Amino acid sequence: MWNLWLILNLVFLFANSLPLSGISLVKDFPTELSSDPNKFIFSRNLITGEKYVKDLRVINNPSPVQRIRLLFTTSQAVSSNNEAVEVFHMKLRWMDPDFWNDNFNETNRNYKILCEIEDENSGRVRNFLALTVPSAFNGYDEKYIFPKMPLIARCKIRVQNSANLDSEWISSPSISLSQLFDPPLLTAEEDSFHKKYRHARFRQNYWTRFRSA
Repeated sequence: MWNLWLILNLVFLFANSLPLSGISLVKDFPTELSSDPNKFIFSRNLITGEKYVKDLRVINNPSPVQRIRLLFTTSQAVSSNNEAVEVFHMKLRWMDPDFWNDNFNETNRNYKILCEIEDENSGRVRNFLALTVPSAFNGYDEKYIFPKMPLIARCKIRVQNSANLDSEWISSPSISLSQLFDPPLLTAEEDSFHKKYRHARFRQNYWTRFRSA
């Protein structure tokens, strides 16, 4: 039990001694740190005693968004031709970046959203959503009608701060829309297998009936 406690404390000490990403090594903490600590991030290496400071007032590219989630649900609707169609309700969610890096200027912060579909058979890609939303939002909902074919959907988001500087694009996981159709679509390989199976079963039933006659 004592050994486990010692190991856990050493791991904790080592983890807290490492500098955070984007923080610079300094000899002394800046004097503004005591008067305005909310605009700085500071850390100290517990082993070497080195000091690290990140000045949040510096203008730079913002951090990317985190944890993008892309969800699709389906519902039935009736078209103008009185035909049943599948409606896809898209829900896109994300978390704010760690650092906007625009000296706390919130006047013109935005998220750029780009969504696309890909044909699983041909590999062709087409954008179906290109949008810019204010930073007050961290989600977007919309309804679409896609053709009944094997398609993959994905979205990516980048951050734009008030200094018009962009972060890198962060992509969501891909969603196979063909699995959401009711009844579900078959891939080319599955369809070929089922056709072959149906033909084999037909020949077997035919020859069984022929022999019994």
